[in-house]
Amino acid sequence: MKIIAKIKMQLGLCIHKGCFRKATLEIKIPQIDYEGQLCDKHFEKLEKMEVFNFKELKIMSKKWSYELDINSDIWRGGVYDSREEAIEEATNEALIDGIKKFKIGTTKDVPNFGIDVVIEYIQNTMYSKVGEVSEDYLDDATREHKEELEDKLNKVFYAWQEKYNYKPYFYTIEDEEIIEVD
Repeated sequence: MKIIAKIKMQLGLCIHKGCFRKATLEIKIPQIDYEGQLCDKHFEKLEKMEVFNFKELKIMSKKWSYELDINSDIWRGGVYDSREEAIEEATNEALIDGIKKFKIGTTKDVPNFGIDVVIEYIQNTMYSKVGEVSEDYLDDATREHKEELEDKLNKVFYAWQEKYNYKPYFYTIEDEEIIEVD
């Protein structure tokens, strides 16, 4: 994946070339081993092309959460399929508790690990087993090769998590905003 696309994904933007709209969908297209984020407009264009079997396309709409305590780092409001649903639930709870403001945001899965940590672990293990002869082992691995390995390891690990239900129940929050109760 190109650097610009990775940056756009981290910012939650559509990865379509030249588009800087907020991404609303995360998609996986198994036929071409593709993962990315698209805005509604570019997803509709992809759908109209009728190139892919959309039964196999995995669409992961953004999920939303809320927290009544705007100063808290721990979000306890549950996870909802839409912004509106999260606001409705939070508003109901805020009214009961006499709270005037709460925060909402989109959830994002926590990445499992980065390849640099894995390679460093392997290097340290090799050094502890054979000593100085392994001192520069994997130092010449290119960024591109490391990213390829990271993608492959993550796919295997995510599949394993899914299969045995070890997927984390926690997440990070993005696109945080404060909502005032009327």
